[in-house]
Amino acid sequence: LEQKLQRLQRAFQEACGDFKRSVKELYRHLLSKEIYSLKEAQEKRTKIEALIDKMQQKMGAMQERLQENIKKEQEYKIKMQEFTKIQTEYKTVEFLNSLIGSAEGDKFAKYAQLVTLQRLLFLANRKLRALSDRYSFVMQEDGGLDFDIVDHYQADAIRPVRTLSGGERFLASLALALALSELNSASIKIDSLFLDEGFGTLDEDTLFVALEALDRLQQKGKIIGVISHLKEIKEYIHKQIRLKKRGGGISEIELVY
Repeated sequence: LEQKLQRLQRAFQEACGDFKRSVKELYRHLLSKEIYSLKEAQEKRTKIEALIDKMQQKMGAMQERLQENIKKEQEYKIKMQEFTKIQTEYKTVEFLNSLIGSAEGDKFAKYAQLVTLQRLLFLANRKLRALSDRYSFVMQEDGGLDFDIVDHYQADAIRPVRTLSGGERFLASLALALALSELNSASIKIDSLFLDEGFGTLDEDTLFVALEALDRLQQKGKIIGVISHLKEIKEYIHKQIRLKKRGGGISEIELVY
């Protein structure tokens, strides 16, 4: 449309130029004669008026075409704006479809799980840094729902979780459990956390750091339960449920405040 409009504009300008040149040529022709008869003058005038009418009709037709193309150009610009808007919306929908679109719905479920796991690992890394500055969690690059451990003491080497020792695995599990307790949704709220052993694999300093982390979590309103036989745990946690053997296959529960 823009090219057609430019061609019409050039043709209109050329027609105007031709008209001016024709009129000048006629006037020069008329002025070149010194004496005209009335009849000759009238004939020349008639020719000039006919030429003027013809050129005016041609210029009028071209002006109408020019205005029509200007109108079409404006409509074209409006359509292009609408097309750009639709194209932007389509790209958004196309991107969402590439992430979650599938007839079975499993693609969306996997995407939701992936986002949740990413959020969980983000929270777990914050908890893990408070327990040990050596490790952090990282998602595997294949886009699946698995993760590895980054060992910052070994030039940030990426290791499978299964290569962790007993104590290291306990700290990683504790960080994930603490993160899970914060990963609440609108319909699910986790207020309780129970840990079954694992503290025996920790050295004294790391044990103290882990207990402090649990204490901070309890201060935020969480209920923390720990199952352990360690003396250090008994001394640190004052509210206890003790299980004592009485012999003969009989045990007794004792509450300590």
